[in-house]
Amino acid sequence: MRETGNMERILTTRTVVPSELQKPAQVIEAAGGNPVAVVEDNVVVGYFVPAVAVEKVSFKPATTDAVRAALDATRERDAKIIEGLKDK
Repeated sequence: MRETGNMERILTTRTVVPSELQKPAQVIEAAGGNPVAVVEDNVVVGYFVPAVAVEKVSFKPATTDAVRAALDATRERDAKIIEGLKDK
């Protein structure tokens, strides 16, 4: 169960209530093909992401060097967090 009353960041510029999803083509058209937050009782319960929005995204596998560089970049920060949690 989610708490209500807290401000929640919505990651889209448009929102709909679940009943509006009965006509998904209209939702997609109104949103210009962009993702839409689904809100119920003032709480984001999910996101409706049209296929056209996913088609715009391209993925490529990370190289081993890129993964190592990403891990190295966060190692110092994570070590400080872990150290701070040891006495909790």
